[in-house]
Amino acid sequence: MNPMILQFLASLSWGLLVTPISISLARRFRVLDEPGGRKIHSGTVPRGAGIVLWLGYLLWVLLLGGSLPWARMTAIGATLVFLVGYVDDMKQTSPYLRLGVHLAAALIAIALLPLAPLTRALLVVWIAGCTNAYNLIDGMDGLCLSLTISTACLFCITGQLLPWFPLAGLCLGVLFWNFPLPRARTFL
Repeated sequence: MNPMILQFLASLSWGLLVTPISISLARRFRVLDEPGGRKIHSGTVPRGAGIVLWLGYLLWVLLLGGSLPWARMTAIGATLVFLVGYVDDMKQTSPYLRLGVHLAAALIAIALLPLAPLTRALLVVWIAGCTNAYNLIDGMDGLCLSLTISTACLFCITGQLLPWFPLAGLCLGVLFWNFPLPRARTFL
């Protein structure tokens, strides 16, 4: 079987199989999200799908993408974004702190790319802006993951299968649990 198909299926399986574990742990330790604000769910929903996504990506980097220097750098950047997002979910953080971490994470993620200074600066701002945009919609069940899957598929069409094809599988697996039909069973 094609290695890319295997990576997609492995990532999909991770999302499908590990998300219920995170749901159970979130209930057990009372890591729950209440409705309100930009959130569209109507009842209490366990949190933890973001951890599944982050761990799934790190696992992919360790097992398959570790020989790719850019994959290691994006994993470091993703870890920073995950940590500040997790802390923000538990205890409100300053938007300036989040923006600073997002800018630093973007700079780390592209550190090894051979870019002109202006291109590097614009890319850092663009990545941090996209990160903040996704942060704004992660409270809307299914929307953030659906958008990520669509974006990943668009990158795949351009021939950039890594890390986009496995990422699409991972997000699709988690989306099964996050999609609001009839209501989301977990929250990012």
